[in-house]
Amino acid sequence: MPKISQKNLIIKVYKNIIAERLIGEGDTVIVALSGGPDSVCLFDILAILRSKLKNNLKACHFNHKLRGAASERDKKFVQKLCQKYGVELIEADWNNKPKNKKASEEEARNARYEFFEKILKTERGEAKIALAHNSNDLAETLVQRLIRGTGLKGLKSIPSQRENFIRPLLKFSRTDILEYLKLKNIKYRTDKSNFNLDFLRNKIRHRILPQLKKINPNVIEALGSTSRAIEDDYDFLESVTEDKLRQIIEKRGNSEIVLNYKKWATLSPSLSRLTLRLSVEYLGGGEDINYSHIENVRTLLYKKEGRKSLPLPHHLQVSLERGKIIVLKTKN
Repeated sequence: MPKISQKNLIIKVYKNIIAERLIGEGDTVIVALSGGPDSVCLFDILAILRSKLKNNLKACHFNHKLRGAASERDKKFVQKLCQKYGVELIEADWNNKPKNKKASEEEARNARYEFFEKILKTERGEAKIALAHNSNDLAETLVQRLIRGTGLKGLKSIPSQRENFIRPLLKFSRTDILEYLKLKNIKYRTDKSNFNLDFLRNKIRHRILPQLKKINPNVIEALGSTSRAIEDDYDFLESVTEDKLRQIIEKRGNSEIVLNYKKWATLSPSLSRLTLRLSVEYLGGGEDINYSHIENVRTLLYKKEGRKSLPLPHHLQVSLERGKIIVLKTKN
């Protein structure tokens, strides 16, 4: 792929924002600014475009406090950057992180998004959090999910917009971003943990994808296109599944969903999986309920003998009782 000049990148990001209606006139856009290259690039571009887009620009920084002095240096870097640009900065520290064990990536992410949600609740008017995910993040996520095992939903693209979260850089590569910062001589922070090969994502980024690029130099773009195509197909399947679920559901509450077993058992394998997945998601089942979990439930339900109850993550349980499939959110 040819390199994108700094001017071309700004124009392309602007056109992408307009085409996908990511930012409207008068919106308050709050950039999630970590200090890393991706977020600094997004921050600079949105600062340049704010008069053209006619939006209000702010930034926010969540200090995970996981890297000691380095985390504090990130925080100070972001503070100085916002002062330089004349942009309001909203800050918070992760003061209630787990004390007796190392915090997981999922826990850190949840804490960060809680911070984002609090910001959105306090802002007046239409407010959006701008995240700096790029096409490399999309490719890495796809490969990671393939390695761990996933159903069709796990292969979907990262959305450019979901509710009040937008990703204006999603169609652009990390190479484009680094080249932009280099041409403009913009400094950024480097998180050394991004090179720690103990983490699967880092192995994918520094070991697996470089090998795949030797086979296909455009593998990042290829993976992104595949993921977006799967997203379109899955969205269609999901709409069909919702219609089918309405036909077999007998009861739906905040903590319980009941399905007619005989009707469910006549569904194709694809629809039987997806109706179960949607039922679980309605009760708060997240992405960590994977293909294997759903297959274990299907196996249980099809068995003629033996136990007819199976626990799932998020305090969920699926059981078969008197011709009814019961998906239950338990208290413990």
